[in-house]
Amino acid sequence: MELTYYKKCPDGGNLIALVGVYISLWHITINNLAIVKSKHGGWFISMPSYKDKETQAWGKVIIFDREAQNSFNNAVHNAVEKYAQEHGEVVA
Repeated sequence: MELTYYKKCPDGGNLIALVGVYISLWHITINNLAIVKSKHGGWFISMPSYKDKETQAWGKVIIFDREAQNSFNNAVHNAVEKYAQEHGEVVA
């Protein structure tokens, strides 16, 4: 997995950056993953979502089972950390 972009967000909020990732195994790009500050330090990945126009409920664009979600989150975390080290970015 590699980052396709890293758009740093303005300071002051919980949103650190928006990123895109490319998964070469599946030849797929996923955009608009949010890197969000955690209340307890560090950061986490928020998946893209949408708001249903009829029910006003929020839904997930991509749904993983628990094991796949953990693997995906770890891979994104590693890709973001690698990018941060290479480009002098501070994440969280």
